[in-house]
Order: sequence, then C-alpha cells, then structure tokens
Amino acid sequence: MRMTQAVGPQGQTVDRPKSWLADAHGLRLWPYITVTAVLIIVSLVASVGSDSLDALIRPDSARSWHSSIHSLTSVAAILALSSVLFVAYRRLQQRNLRWNRLIMWHSFLAVGFWLSHVVLMVGSRKLIYGLMGATYDFSNSRPLLQMLYEGAKDIPTYGLLISLLVISDYYLRPKLAVSQVSAQERLTFRSGSQAYHLLPADIIWVAAAGNYAELYICDRALPLLIRTGLDDLHKRLPSDFVRIHKSRLVNRRFITDTRTAPSGDFEITLTTGTILRGSRRYRKDLTAS
Repeated sequence: MRMTQAVGPQGQTVDRPKSWLADAHGLRLWPYITVTAVLIIVSLVASVGSDSLDALIRPDSARSWHSSIHSLTSVAAILALSSVLFVAYRRLQQRNLRWNRLIMWHSFLAVGFWLSHVVLMVGSRKLIYGLMGATYDFSNSRPLLQMLYEGAKDIPTYGLLISLLVISDYYLRPKLAVSQVSAQERLTFRSGSQAYHLLPADIIWVAAAGNYAELYICDRALPLLIRTGLDDLHKRLPSDFVRIHKSRLVNRRFITDTRTAPSGDFEITLTTGTILRGSRRYRKDLTAS
C-alpha cells in the first residue's frame, strides 16, 4: 500500500493511505464503474459481433441494427445506474443494518434497479427509433410478460453488481485498515444526527453495546454512543488500542497498573481510576510490544 505525507489537524505530519483503487471503505466509485463497464462491454461486443455477422450473411435482415440498438441502450442504462447503485450500497454499509433489514433494503433496491433500467432503456429506444423514422413496441401487446422477462435479467444483474462490490471490499478494505491513522489524526464519528471529530489519543477505552459502541473520552462525563461494531472500530484506531475482552478496547496510554489473577484473567487500572477486567484470551495482546 502506498502512503503519502499530509498535514494533520494540529499541524503535524501524518501518513495517509493512498490508492487509486480503494479507500478505507473498499473499492472506489470510478474503478467500480470501470470494471462494470469492461464486463458489460465485452458481452456487448460479442453480441454486436454476432449480429454483424448475421447481417453479412443475410443483408436483407433488419435484425442486426435492431438488436445492436437494444444491446447498446441496455448497457447505457446499466452504466447510468451503476453510480446510483454504488452510493446506495455505501449508504447501507454505513448504517450497519442487521441482515434481515439489509435483505429487505436490497430487495427494494433490486426492484428499483429493474424498473429504472426498463424506463431508461425503453425511453432511449423510442427516441432512437423515432429519429430513424421507425416505431418501437416494447411489450408486443404483452406488457406483464415482457416486464417479468426483463426482471428475470435485471434482478440477477443487480445481484452480480452488488457481489462485485462485496467481494472487492472484502479483499481491499483490510489492506487499508492497518495503521490507518495516527494517535493525533482526527476521526469522525456519528451519534444520531451529530458528527464528532475526535483525536484517537483522547479516547480512553471503548465498550461494546450490542450493535453500538460506547466511547469513553477525556473531559467527557458520559460515554459517546456510536453505531458501529467493535471489530470495525478497532480497525480504524491506531495500534495504541488493544483488546482486553471481547467487548472492550483500551488505549495503552491510559493504563497505570495491571494485575493478573491465578486463572489468567486480569484487571487493569486506568489513569481515571476506572478498573476494567480482561480475559486471559487477550493477555498476549496486552503484553505484546
């Protein structure tokens, strides 16, 4: 992973990950659209090539230009919707929804993709046919059957495009999550409708709370509740943060004392006087480096 020097919020020099392909979330928009375009255009070239060959064999056939227009308008509509699909996927990703709500949203989006594709495709075909002095009939007097036929193609296409994002994120995001920030580089957290820009160095410890995390911060009486999993949050934080329990992260800088029980479990005391219990499973993580 390439790094570039940048000036942090307090004038310090920090390292930031640099990649044209991905950012902290995974695949970026333009590489996604480029890969999508390449995959679709390859299939389009094969289709148009087949139609052109048919026209050479049967010069009187009108199938060639009709089929080519249909393929081109379908591809153009999918590419036009790709950026919308990308943004929708990222929004759902940021909301950390449960799997059942995630399936519900993707079902709605798949239907929206289907209907939007049909509208864009049919509209552009009618325009092109009109300019050529011809008429275009989408349904051949069977609109329901034709819509179901389009849906049988569009919904799997939606699934393939989403799968491309999921797979690419899986392979790309972890590479950018290592040492992503320094202790003096601010991170943005959202709690409800409000955004907080915090220095990792000011976060004392973190506790898991279901689908949320509680951030205990310097000079703040109550913890800040944010919607994120502890694993995802740990990836965003610098190496000063160590896991002492499946539901707790601690900033090493605030640890003043560690006591180990005969069982291997341990207790740590923080500069604030807070005592936290740790599991022997994470003892090595605490003592490492």
